[in-house]
Amino acid sequence: MIRATLVTVAACGLLGLGAAAAPAAVAATPGGSTWNADAKAFRAQIGSLYDFVCPAGGSVGVLWGDGTYTDDSSVCTAGVHAGTISVAAGGTVTIQMVAGLSSYTSAARNGITSKPYGPWGGAFQIVSGRQGGGTSGGNVGGSGWSANAVPFRARTGERFVYTCPGGGTVGNVYGSGLYTDDSSVCTAAIHAGLISLAAGGTVTIEMRAGASSYTSSARNGITSRGYGGWPGAFAFPAAAGGTTTAAATPTTATGTVAAAVAASWSSDTRSYRSRVGSTYRFTCPAGGRTSTIWGSGTYTDDSSVCTAGVHAGLISLARGGSVTVQIRAGLSSYVRSTRNGVTSKSYGPWPGAYVFIR
Repeated sequence: MIRATLVTVAACGLLGLGAAAAPAAVAATPGGSTWNADAKAFRAQIGSLYDFVCPAGGSVGVLWGDGTYTDDSSVCTAGVHAGTISVAAGGTVTIQMVAGLSSYTSAARNGITSKPYGPWGGAFQIVSGRQGGGTSGGNVGGSGWSANAVPFRARTGERFVYTCPGGGTVGNVYGSGLYTDDSSVCTAAIHAGLISLAAGGTVTIEMRAGASSYTSSARNGITSRGYGGWPGAFAFPAAAGGTTTAAATPTTATGTVAAAVAASWSSDTRSYRSRVGSTYRFTCPAGGRTSTIWGSGTYTDDSSVCTAGVHAGLISLARGGSVTVQIRAGLSSYVRSTRNGVTSKSYGPWPGAYVFIR
């Protein structure tokens, strides 16, 4: 579908990288610090991130929705429901504000049963969480050399931290760079060159969609196995120099990250719609020309990525630059806003979307 509309670009403010409103790619703003804190006060800040601190030994509150929660829901309780923190340990939950939905579903997860609801004007999603006293950089995944990532198969794009005790026992590993989710995470980390069997360590994985095949290789004293189709997988963000994104090129089945390539100012992400959770880096040339965008914080996947990068305050038309997007499921509506000299358009339901990440 081609939608021909005009993006308004003001003459001022294009060279400044600061944004008056916090886009999804900037550091989160403090949101609240109790178990009854909700996100209603931030309803208008679509796409912005907020950190909520949840004390240990909390008391669960009321929750509406599943994955996308009404903004009057207890944020800390949503963090437990999403599996990012626990009531006992507490922790920190990062949310992103999104447009309200026409309906919210009920689900029982991690000991919390949320409630269904009809139309509600504001909502949020859990971006990440950290258990109280835990390790930053991802959700708590597991501990021990037998731990795998099967429990997180449905959470494509999310990161989980695993603790591997020193003096471990190697387990089975399938794949190379991209590993089947039933592989031993700690053993795969040795294979990837991140830790050693003797010293152990802490590693972060990122959940990926399953591949049609996985390759065998011998690395760092570990020989992985090849395999055919398997529905869930993970990779290590710290591998390949800490880069997990490719410029308009997805990670291959072997986990190889493509080199960055230039993108035009009309480039969008429609071709990656089915790869929810995947991340891509676009390089926008200097002296760009804006194209149409729909949304604010969360953009339709047919929106110009480079223009959205200006809207989000990450790059400028004059200087260009690189931006990293994460593919998201489409929303029931997208809101209009004017930021950094660019005015985006509003729209109704659209099946694919993206946000900017660090």
